Amino acid sequence: MKTKFLVLGFLVAVSCLSSCNDEKEVTVSGIIVSPSTIPAMEVGETVELTAMITPDNATEEIRWVTYDPIVSIEGEGRKATLKALASGTTRIFATNKTGIVVSPDITVKVNSAEYASFVVGNYSGTAEIKGALNVNLNGVLVKMARIQGENARVDLTLVAAVPEMGELTITGDQVNVSPVAGEPETYAIKGVTKPLPIFMNAALTISGKYSLADKSLTLDLTTEGLSIHVVAAPGTPIDYGAAVAGEYVGNAQLTGIFPADLSGIRVTLTRAGSSGVNLVIAGEAPGIGPVGISGENITVSAGSQPSTCTFSGKATLQLPPGFELNVTGTFDMLSHTLTLTLTEVNGVLAINLVAMPPSFDPSDYGAFVEGQYLGSAKLTGAMEADLTGVQIALERVDKETVKITMKANVPNLGEVTVAGDAITVSAGTEANTYALSGTAAASLGEFSVTGTYNAAEEKLVVKLASEIATIEVTAVKVILELP
Repeated sequence: MKTKFLVLGFLVAVSCLSSCNDEKEVTVSGIIVSPSTIPAMEVGETVELTAMITPDNATEEIRWVTYDPIVSIEGEGRKATLKALASGTTRIFATNKTGIVVSPDITVKVNSAEYASFVVGNYSGTAEIKGALNVNLNGVLVKMARIQGENARVDLTLVAAVPEMGELTITGDQVNVSPVAGEPETYAIKGVTKPLPIFMNAALTISGKYSLADKSLTLDLTTEGLSIHVVAAPGTPIDYGAAVAGEYVGNAQLTGIFPADLSGIRVTLTRAGSSGVNLVIAGEAPGIGPVGISGENITVSAGSQPSTCTFSGKATLQLPPGFELNVTGTFDMLSHTLTLTLTEVNGVLAINLVAMPPSFDPSDYGAFVEGQYLGSAKLTGAMEADLTGVQIALERVDKETVKITMKANVPNLGEVTVAGDAITVSAGTEANTYALSGTAAASLGEFSVTGTYNAAEEKLVVKLASEIATIEVTAVKVILELP
């Protein structure tokens, strides 16, 4: 307020002569500026201002004032244009030429020009491909990664499983991110992909938008004869191929022309893309001998129940003369139970199999929560900010302990890392949940750590609190390697 009086005092001094010699001037007795509140602005954005004067027939000059040159105000009389020049927060007001009558202050916030931080992260959604290929895809992953030293560019990667083609990966380096004029909290994404060998080495033009308000991403990747339209939201689709990959041991029942009960059956699932596995089953049937089954590119997708996935594909039973089998089944990601049904295409035999990982331990809480997580956070206290692209890594130490590492880009501070070596993990109060507690350290001080992991939703909620700041994180488990 002292600054405001100095400004007004200066205006009184420089206007004394003109005001004293102008007896016919109708002076201003009140000023109100419209709009009275201004949403956060982007650098380069403008807002039109109007000073509503009392009395309406006042002829005295109106002047516009800002406390900080992060904005400019240009105009004469009752109309002016406010323009955002740099990030930060300031206040503006209008006054008469003597500085005696002033309008109420209006706070103006200009967002940081670090546009990349608003879009960095993983997104999942759908895609529609038209042209040389016509297909609709689910489980599409878009990843936008920060580039060291860049505030308005990201590296973009799109991954999708295309029927009869396998996994399609499209990348674009140094993709530009900029605010969309007239659309608050919306950022344009523009660039060019690397050449795609499967499409005659064509490079696709990237054009899209990300809205912070409704958390929606749209992308259009186009070249002559091909267009890909993507709609996605923050989050990572489950990499089902990686989620189910591993060794399993169990029992099976063989029915039909070779009835038998099989024990000690070993099942190997090897990842074949984010939505597929290769299958190998080995065992021995009484009176028959070794039983071997193999199948490639068995499709793995979301199941009808939470935290489950389903299998669909074909395999071959290695018994002379060999039988082609239809493969169906489920995997429960909470109980780690694999159930498969393999039916000969003509119905002459069937195998019903139930298996689990040989090392599965339901009391190993550390193993349940271990992994990489990606999400957003709210920073409060000495600093306040909404953070995106927050990364958390939980590393198993033993059954009831994990290490925690959190990384986040904080405005005006850069990357902040919080780490703790002994976070206790215990059973939560709800089914399939686990509680975390302990301490961690960072340059901002020591933090207490509390949180919950919901295994059914693969969702982690963590609160890190110190004497000067609190960070509340919501994140989901990701299987992709984080940058």
